[in-house]
Amino acid sequence: MKSFRSQKGFTLIELLVVIAVIGILSAVVLASLNNARSKARDTQRISQLREVQKALAVYYSETGAYPLRTATSGCGSVVWDTPLTPLASGSYLSSIPQDPQNTTAGGTSFCYNYTSSPTGSSSWTCNGVARSNYSYAIMFSLENSNSNFPVAGGTPSPSFTHCLLGEPK
Repeated sequence: MKSFRSQKGFTLIELLVVIAVIGILSAVVLASLNNARSKARDTQRISQLREVQKALAVYYSETGAYPLRTATSGCGSVVWDTPLTPLASGSYLSSIPQDPQNTTAGGTSFCYNYTSSPTGSSSWTCNGVARSNYSYAIMFSLENSNSNFPVAGGTPSPSFTHCLLGEPK
């Protein structure tokens, strides 16, 4: 007579299959999570820079000029914080925003750059138009391609991928 023995656990193959399935699901979830994080950072960048543009417009309407910044390269406080200090001290902005990453990675700058000049030229372009044709330019990078924003060109290293322009001169 055959005796039936009840199983008390899982076989090694069953355990390996379950572990493999969990591993695959984890990889898919982590990949989507990283993509969602980079999109969230891009959304934060765009929101911050739109706020700066609004503050610049109000500042211009009250003073008749944009904050002056003639140098066009690099990142850091001298190209972003210093020229925009009048916006924060004049209550146009609660604080000067910083890029969520605020770093340079793979030759791309994840920081903000502001430049304005009443005269002069620049090799930087925004959708193929010289930056010097506009009252100011904000250069920045997005992690994901976004066709809603003009593409920056001619920027020195480290480079920026996108730009926002003020009023034409």
